[in-house]
Amino acid sequence: MTKTEVILEYLQHTGAKKEADMYLKLFKEVEPHRFAIIAIDAKTLAVYEKDVAVALGYLSSLGLTPIILHDATGALGKQLVSDIWTNVGKCQAIMAGLHTGTDSARSIAAKAKELMQAKTMPIVETENVDNFIKQLLQAIKPRKLVLLNKFGGVRTEKDELLSYINLPNEYDKVSEIAAAEYRPLLKTASEALAAADWKLHVEIVSPTGLLTELFTIKGSGTFIKKGPKVVKLNGSKADKSKIVQLLEKSFGKKLGSSYFGSSNKTMFFVEENYNGIAVVNKICDTYYIDKLAVLPEVQGEGLARDIITAVINSCGKIFWRAKPENHINDWYFRLCSGMQKAGDWFVYWSGLDTDEIKEAILYASEKPADFVS
Repeated sequence: MTKTEVILEYLQHTGAKKEADMYLKLFKEVEPHRFAIIAIDAKTLAVYEKDVAVALGYLSSLGLTPIILHDATGALGKQLVSDIWTNVGKCQAIMAGLHTGTDSARSIAAKAKELMQAKTMPIVETENVDNFIKQLLQAIKPRKLVLLNKFGGVRTEKDELLSYINLPNEYDKVSEIAAAEYRPLLKTASEALAAADWKLHVEIVSPTGLLTELFTIKGSGTFIKKGPKVVKLNGSKADKSKIVQLLEKSFGKKLGSSYFGSSNKTMFFVEENYNGIAVVNKICDTYYIDKLAVLPEVQGEGLARDIITAVINSCGKIFWRAKPENHINDWYFRLCSGMQKAGDWFVYWSGLDTDEIKEAILYASEKPADFVS
């Protein structure tokens, strides 16, 4: 069995085979040098060096070559390179040393690109990871910055995992509730996103959760991004052809020709580039989320959360339905204030009164399907 088959089989056992296939395809469509920068400090590497080497060996065998940035000088840095090769990965060390200015970052970036063209993972050793991250980000402009941290994803003082953070909107709130050991990482993430004039995501995760974070929608750490612009449109202002394309691509099915014939489709909460949408119908004094959809290529980036948050803030009383086999039902369950199985559907609601719940369940369970294939 090849390394690719091994990792995909592993993720299949976690229920994420389809997600892993999707992400691997997306990763390979990105220019190799723009896949990711993965940064790890010496203290974390000292504890998790073997785990890091195994994970990086997997990535290399999948044809993925992130730039690894660390400050583990001496024997530990050499051990990492050796162990990546032991795990059938191709890598080469680049010494950045104290030279962490813009010119040095450009030089390192040029060397790294040459290695990645040869399918070799660059392992950059610097004496100041935090300072060099900023310079290297600007030189490489990667899609992801992954901060490996021995504590894992960001947690609150009550030890609750913050799996998703929208910056800068949530920075002040998160900084207040996050445990002290995570605040420097949040600052690094915030500064990186603020300086990025390209699409960048920051992920904070433990070394043992790296593969799950990269290859599954749910992830295992904390996903941080700049929040998208979600606009509320009525039927006359929404681009219905784009909506149809979005819904059909997201669900992998064709919509019936009469989908927009109903006058009660009162609102469309749309990401400004039509990467995601909530179609909302007003039912008496409540609102039914008729469709919540995100394009496959941006799934796992928290866009559905941003959209449904906009719906909740605007509408208050909401309900929706999902098939029992829907892979995000766990997320729906955490989001709702109540849920009941009705016929072939799970019906969820938030903010509804008792009488409204009964009507919501009846409406959602009896509503005909909109997709024809």
